[in-house]
Amino acid sequence: MVLDFQRIKDVHMAEKNDTSLTRIENDFYEQVREFIDSEKEKLRKKMEVSGIGLDPMDLYAYKNLLVLVKEIITIRAQKIAKMAIADAFTGSEPLLENAVDWEQDLYWDIRRKVEAAMRRTIGEGEERSFNLVHVRILTDIPLFVGPDLREYGPFRAGEEVPLPKEVADILVKKGQAEVIR
Repeated sequence: MVLDFQRIKDVHMAEKNDTSLTRIENDFYEQVREFIDSEKEKLRKKMEVSGIGLDPMDLYAYKNLLVLVKEIITIRAQKIAKMAIADAFTGSEPLLENAVDWEQDLYWDIRRKVEAAMRRTIGEGEERSFNLVHVRILTDIPLFVGPDLREYGPFRAGEEVPLPKEVADILVKKGQAEVIR
């Protein structure tokens, strides 16, 4: 698939609207780099030809491209970090089939650091009993304070998150979440 501005917009929209990582090509980021370089070169040539500067709309389109790419990277990195932290607490196997190489490295770096912090805090060899329940959020939920006086959320409908059993039970009882494992 040839990368163009529309493909980048499609990936951006998919990442914003889905709580899990969407599938991208293994070389997506390399294609993006080449596309950005190509667009930059087109702008440079237009400037040379016109001799008076760039059309503001051309510059706006280029800056918009950079913003979309930065947001894709940020959203995907946030999803990976959230997954790594949750998996570190639950001991779950990672679901990284849609993550490209650097994203998988990020996942494992975060997970190892969280697990190391837990070992230092909880103690080597002690059983980790976090009593977490994985739930799917059914409605948008603003930030709230749970019975343990910790903040939770905000959550978007469709998002899958691990929560302490007591918090998960409350959300399930209110019809705002369902247990998935």
